[in-house]
Amino acid sequence: MRKCVVILIAIAAIALPAPSVWANLVPINATDGLWTNGQPVGAATINNATDPRTARWGTGGALSGYNWSPAATPFNADSSGVAFSLGTFNHLNFPIGGTPITSIDLDFSLQIDGLAPLLGTFHFIHDETPNAVPCAYPSTTPCADAVTVSSPFLNTPFNYLGVDYFFSLLGFSQDGGATTVNKFITQENQENIAGLYGVITEIPIGVPEPSTLLLLASGLVGLGGMARRRRKN
Repeated sequence: MRKCVVILIAIAAIALPAPSVWANLVPINATDGLWTNGQPVGAATINNATDPRTARWGTGGALSGYNWSPAATPFNADSSGVAFSLGTFNHLNFPIGGTPITSIDLDFSLQIDGLAPLLGTFHFIHDETPNAVPCAYPSTTPCADAVTVSSPFLNTPFNYLGVDYFFSLLGFSQDGGATTVNKFITQENQENIAGLYGVITEIPIGVPEPSTLLLLASGLVGLGGMARRRRKN
């Protein structure tokens, strides 16, 4: 039985999808985004006329807020699933008076060479915590806030030069896209910086490749045969 378990684990490891050396490159001509729909209404002052695009709220010495700077273009996205930066997100996290936002949207566009822009809205949920212990999140000074991003951009399909692709938003990253999260913990009394990363794939995220399914199925069939032979013996 132990041998069967070891073999099954080995098959599962082989079946994991890996980046393809034959992946296509998709040219990205522009990324963009405009802050909209700050909630509660009137809490945020928005400026989309210059880079970075800004949203500010609160009263006091240093206002809190978000900055958004679209990524420099053009560049090529690797369709093997290599994460790429859509732009830079900053949270200026300072103690404030007045009313903080609870959420805000970023109306986003991704321009692929020769195609109509992919349009969508990234929804940011803002958790402005009290600056007193115990803190809700890991904090270097009381108390960190949190920004959570959600998006309809998951396996958004498009066709480029006759090939079907899928674009998905991965989330925030502070290590060049090696790891991504949808919740960004931001420390008090400083500017917190993260990239917002996406990915282009030739297979929808979460759907195994057909070759992977065949390999796993054949391995399971083989294990079934082994188990029957062991019972006969």
